[in-house]
Amino acid sequence: MINSAGLERSIRKIPGQRSGISLKYFFMNAGSGEFVKPDRMIKRFLGRVLDRDVKTNECQDLLTGAAEELKAKRPHITPRLLDFRIWTSERERNTPQPVTRKCSPPKRRGKSDSAPS
Repeated sequence: MINSAGLERSIRKIPGQRSGISLKYFFMNAGSGEFVKPDRMIKRFLGRVLDRDVKTNECQDLLTGAAEELKAKRPHITPRLLDFRIWTSERERNTPQPVTRKCSPPKRRGKSDSAPS
């Protein structure tokens, strides 16, 4: 059912589902390790590491190929796991860090600068 071309064609006919991204994301959340969700985070990462624009329809093949290469040393790697790790990394990379300000301690009033009594 997951790799059913007929199902994918039918879903893509639904308004707003033409790209098929939501369907792949549904399968990912249903437990399939073979799909990726080629959103802006994944495209941004791939574009940066490949130093070129990456099209949405390339992301699945790129991460599937990367997972295959990595399986020799990390047999548990799946395209879905790579997607998750990349997405998390990109989110952290693009989350503004809180601004820390160095504040001087309040001035203590000594006898010389205190108000007259």
